[in-house]
Amino acid sequence: MASQADSLMKSLPPTPSLDSDGPHTTFDDQRATFKPTKHHDRVSEVPTVAEPPALAIGERERPKDPETEDLGWSENPKVPIPVVNGLNNEHLWILVRRFNKQVFYFRRITNIPPGVLDCNSATTSDSYSPDKLRSALERLYLTIVVGVASALKHIARIRSWTEASRTAWFCAAYFLAWYKDVLTPTILTLLLTLVMVPSSRTVLFPPAPLAAIDTSTGGVKKPLAGQLGSKDSITGAQEQFRGEAAEKEADHFVTGLSTIAVSVAVGKEGQGVGSSSPAEETNSTGEIVDANVPNIVDVEGAVDAQRAASATDKTMKDDTGSKQAATSVQQTMWDNLGTLMSTLIMIMDIWEMTGNALTSSPPFKSLPMRVRIASPIALLIVVSLVFPEYWVYKGITLGFGLAFFGQPIFDKLAQKHVLKYLDHWIPTWRQYLDIRNTILLGVPTDNQLTLTLLRLGETNKSPLPPPPIIVGLDKGASSPPPTAHPDDLPPEYSEQVQEVHAASETSTDALEDEDSPKTSRKSKGSKLLGLVKGTTKAGVDGVLGIEKAKAVVGIKEAKAKTGIVQPVEVVEKVQREDGPSVFRGKWKGTQGVLTVSTTATQPLVAFSKLGLKKDVDSPAETAVWSLLINDILEVRKVGGFGWKGKMIVGWSTGDRVIDGLEIIDVNGNVYYITALPRRDELFNRLVAIGNQRWESC
Repeated sequence: MASQADSLMKSLPPTPSLDSDGPHTTFDDQRATFKPTKHHDRVSEVPTVAEPPALAIGERERPKDPETEDLGWSENPKVPIPVVNGLNNEHLWILVRRFNKQVFYFRRITNIPPGVLDCNSATTSDSYSPDKLRSALERLYLTIVVGVASALKHIARIRSWTEASRTAWFCAAYFLAWYKDVLTPTILTLLLTLVMVPSSRTVLFPPAPLAAIDTSTGGVKKPLAGQLGSKDSITGAQEQFRGEAAEKEADHFVTGLSTIAVSVAVGKEGQGVGSSSPAEETNSTGEIVDANVPNIVDVEGAVDAQRAASATDKTMKDDTGSKQAATSVQQTMWDNLGTLMSTLIMIMDIWEMTGNALTSSPPFKSLPMRVRIASPIALLIVVSLVFPEYWVYKGITLGFGLAFFGQPIFDKLAQKHVLKYLDHWIPTWRQYLDIRNTILLGVPTDNQLTLTLLRLGETNKSPLPPPPIIVGLDKGASSPPPTAHPDDLPPEYSEQVQEVHAASETSTDALEDEDSPKTSRKSKGSKLLGLVKGTTKAGVDGVLGIEKAKAVVGIKEAKAKTGIVQPVEVVEKVQREDGPSVFRGKWKGTQGVLTVSTTATQPLVAFSKLGLKKDVDSPAETAVWSLLINDILEVRKVGGFGWKGKMIVGWSTGDRVIDGLEIIDVNGNVYYITALPRRDELFNRLVAIGNQRWESC
């Protein structure tokens, strides 16, 4: 495949270029200013970035673009340890995995000033989508929910007096400060120490597996998953790689919220309102749907059907008023959904930026970030020492009173055009009210950090290797070793660990000694579920067969869906064989390969009908199109089927739906590639190679 890739680059058709006097001169200017340097120009512009860390040396034995090194894309990857100097590989994989799940649409922007990180979330009113909301909720769980749970468990551990010496020191320091009337400066000094001295965090707050600590008592408890298999998850579920269990919990968290929402809307404990026929069908968008499952995006119709089934004459007469109320309430909710999303994203950005500022993450410098966070804390310490606490109390309560009762004053200021005066003389004054533009300026979010690392790899001709493929345990694979163990708890908890372990064994024996009626009922339920699953599979196979027949006739929509459902083993095999520069996919239903080349004057991506057989030597006549990566305007991840269709196909057949990619260039041309097993990796390479600045939509 290496010779195919090389010959393909020589035989590609000429790539359309932009006219300097045309409507897209700004993109030409950007492209002209791009100069290869030791590190990426986006990295060098950010003032808080250190000298880029060295990347490991890769191999040159795989099919790839010349000069591109393989850091672990092969079937038996030899991933260097570490890939990025100063960054743990497990942490790198966590960043990339979450980047793949949280970012699915990038749009090029040109108005970001130098020194400001890109990859910010769009806040326009049309930026909402169900996928984006789900991604935001999963991110909320992984950042704030897990972080707050960790803080509460630390507090519970101190209050329990199990770690007597540590609690005694905190207790003595607290009451001594209270007695000397320096409680506020003492607490602020503790915060300042935690910010400026990273080593103090593990001394004052030694880590422990989250799932093993009881929030109410501070003692040891049996994890919700039944065993302690991970450190950073709330349930303690077992994981193959660090962070995987928490990510699965986030997925189940959002699914649970969705189930509760639909159950509340439909009512009657999840009784469906759809057709009783078990057959599957396809809707107007080609999404496979199950007639037994109410359409979640049409909950209003489901609720109306439920009400109509049990309505009295009086309620039917009041139907018009009910519809008017429903329309008004729902319109208000949709109007404010963008504000809710923006607020959630802002809170999570601040949380992640604070964490990245406190903990060094190459290639960003941690010390300048910590100093900026510590500066206001140090100022507050000085104020608390100079001014009596009584004055501080009076000032805070005065400010609260003015904010609560001072509406006429604010209206008067508005009438005096104070805001217009500020807008005229200080146009950016509103931006200074956002902590992300002041104290946290230049601090990356997790997605910005990941994009910087991806760009660093591309600059060094060493694309970052994809995270290891997570192999399901239902295929006969051996159970992975747990990443957490009761020994990870402080030694003071050893007796409690033994007690919990003994109680756990007793409960397990009791379950095994139970009578068999439950087993028989479970067996009957399994048979019924198997019958439903078989019927569903037959319906799915029928729909896929119809789509295949339509593709043979020549229908474009059907061609785009051919081959997107494949067995899991086949998909994982292709994933291990593809990359880092050649990716198998389909364009207009035609199987081919996408080749990413960075050896030319400007990097490009090209699609070829060239097969993957070794006896094919001349791809000259098979190159279909090529596109300069610097000419890409938008990149969007697209699904093979809708989310509901993907769920039904995966459950009934056990196969995997392969997703695709949509690329739009500056001339408005759309390139729609489907059946891309390495969709996320290709997306990451395309957005990291060029000199574009991106906005996440």
